Amino acid sequence: MISALAVGALVVVLADRSQKDEPEAAPTAEVTGPQDSGAPPTAVTIVDRGTSVRIAWKDPTGGKYGFMVSMARAGQQLKPVAQVGPGKTQTEVIGLQPSLQYCFVVVAVYSTEEFGTSTQVCTERK
Repeated sequence: MISALAVGALVVVLADRSQKDEPEAAPTAEVTGPQDSGAPPTAVTIVDRGTSVRIAWKDPTGGKYGFMVSMARAGQQLKPVAQVGPGKTQTEVIGLQPSLQYCFVVVAVYSTEEFGTSTQVCTERK
């Protein structure tokens, strides 16, 4: 099972990634903490059902590790919305507003120190 520490650390890392408007400061010391260095989930797809979205992906871990799915409305900070156990390659997020756009990423959690983040996929609502 994904530990609370890993989820908390990933939230911080993903939040930092979603803040693209802020210039990056020069590092002053060696970076420690979780590293996005593991193989990421691939072929991430979504099926938009209005008030829910089904997210599916290919597992780069061979069924050995779990996943975290993060979501945000377009232009906002990603936040975890689902934890998925090893060997599972899909989940459904419910309770969405049909008039809003949503974006998703899937994170393979290898340990509290290593993870792999998929590319972001977004709904294309009119």
